[in-house]
Amino acid sequence: MLFGLFLGCVLLQNTWVVDDDGGAGVDFTDLAAAVAAATDGDVVLVRPGSYGAFVLSGKGLRIRGQPSAQVSAATISDVPSSSRVLLERLEFPRASLSCAPSLLVSGSRTRITLADVVATGGLNCSYPPGCALLVDSAEAMVLRSNLTGGPGFVPLASTGGPGGPALIAEGGARVYVVDSTLVGGSGSGGYQYGGNGGPAVYAASTSHVWIASSIVTGGSLGFGGAVSGSGGVGILGEDSARIRVSGPSSTISGAGGLYSGALGIRVSDDARAVVHATAVLVGDSFVGGPAAPQVGGFISTGPLPSLHVLPLRAEVTLTVSNGPASAPFSIWIEGDGSLRPHLPTFGIVGDLALHPDWSRPMFRGVLSLAGESSFSVPLSTFPSVLYQQLRLQAGVMDPRRGLLLSNPIEFTAKQGPRNTQPAR
Repeated sequence: MLFGLFLGCVLLQNTWVVDDDGGAGVDFTDLAAAVAAATDGDVVLVRPGSYGAFVLSGKGLRIRGQPSAQVSAATISDVPSSSRVLLERLEFPRASLSCAPSLLVSGSRTRITLADVVATGGLNCSYPPGCALLVDSAEAMVLRSNLTGGPGFVPLASTGGPGGPALIAEGGARVYVVDSTLVGGSGSGGYQYGGNGGPAVYAASTSHVWIASSIVTGGSLGFGGAVSGSGGVGILGEDSARIRVSGPSSTISGAGGLYSGALGIRVSDDARAVVHATAVLVGDSFVGGPAAPQVGGFISTGPLPSLHVLPLRAEVTLTVSNGPASAPFSIWIEGDGSLRPHLPTFGIVGDLALHPDWSRPMFRGVLSLAGESSFSVPLSTFPSVLYQQLRLQAGVMDPRRGLLLSNPIEFTAKQGPRNTQPAR
């Protein structure tokens, strides 16, 4: 039955080619027109070129760019829970006079994946903010992407403006950042006062942000003739936001300051940050003080396992690392949402980022003495629709701490329907 559903998706799926130069095999020269014409589940292939902003609402599309496919901005909203949006290999360079986010995602049922995306926010005006990505009440997965906040807006030559965040999560948003780099926007200078650097991440309004295997750095300060600004914090959490940081390769850093650097993490108003054996640094100072580990301001606890996926032409390599020695592990795939998860009765450390059937993991195994395992499986192992995102998450059993959940990860299937039965 499930196989038939996937096959139907493939048969009904259209692929549209967009090239601003036109030519043979091209369906549209304007990306916005292609997005408007495409129906739910369609694939839009974007060739190199420069394209204006587009608006996507009420449907899911897979928009895949080739190198140097540049888009001025995108607004995605109210995507049904049964659909997904994929933005892959697109560039969103900063528009010189724009005061707005480069990517705005909203809607409590909207689910979007950004893979290999490069985005810089517009000028950071008072409103709207000049961030690279603003997620309002939606769910976003950010993979292998580079997000940079916009520079401070300078209304007066005497006073510099603050830089914008790379990522804003608000309204109960859920954001997972993996293998990415986030940098706050730079404060602008003024002949009297310099602007503050922007935070790389700003989480508020009960939002949840999980950063794994990523580099997060606050924006640099703006210099002033009389008073310079302050460097931006790495992560700023307010209003009951929940922040989790994991992965041994992650680093959270505040930017440098004139006399003291900014904090790597700063939370207030009932916000909470949990850090799993990851470096959190206070920025350096221009008068000679080096960057140093931040002490306090977050909950420091044991490591969580890392999960990475490398899809190749005919197989997929999965790697679980950073776990306890010789511990058993399982890897689950996102279900269709109709199954009631069989939740384990023991403790869970981490956040569940998918809806699996706990009793039927895709893979099981045992980590090595070094706490890792890497193996390859045929692509045909996975249920697959052309350009469909497949989400995975691993769990490693630690007898002392409980079930340790890895970061979630996604990869994009580029072949037709395959076997849909999980391995027993």
